[in-house]
Amino acid sequence: MAPPRRSSFDFEPLPKFLKKKEDKDSTQDESSSGRSRRGKGARGNTPTPVSNIVCTSCHKDDINLVKQLVKMFGLFSFSTSVTSSTSHVVSGEGKRTLNLLKGLLQGCWIVTKEWVLSSLEEGKWVDEEPYEMVDFSPAVRNLRQEKGAFQGAFKSELFKDVGTVYISNSCRAPKEELKQLICSG
Repeated sequence: MAPPRRSSFDFEPLPKFLKKKEDKDSTQDESSSGRSRRGKGARGNTPTPVSNIVCTSCHKDDINLVKQLVKMFGLFSFSTSVTSSTSHVVSGEGKRTLNLLKGLLQGCWIVTKEWVLSSLEEGKWVDEEPYEMVDFSPAVRNLRQEKGAFQGAFKSELFKDVGTVYISNSCRAPKEELKQLICSG
């Protein structure tokens, strides 16, 4: 097995003919499989993603690669911030960012950018588990598994015993986002 790649610079852009072939193959796969993680669009004929991917502490090239793969592979949309429909947070450097913490508290997949690079190599979204950032915190896997067990009724209780939290007006992070983070945990 080849060593893991560290950057999207290791990859050349896909030739146009290959990209068209990928689009054609994914359309055939969706129609023949009979099941998809996507719903129907407003007109009933255009599939729309039901969950999204967010990148945090990633280089611009890695973000652009994720956007390309979202278009090629489907199943997800891309977002710049974690929302209730976020299912995956891709972390480039493993830093504690608001998006990473919000994704953690929502029980999202928190994965390294190697998940994206492996997906590019395989030509499809690969299994997330080998790329899950459990070394960041054991809560990454625990909260995701709790979310799976509770289905739609999941609410993290990570901060339940913390007590009152004061957010200073001079805090560098956006005050409203910090409130949302604390209330969601």
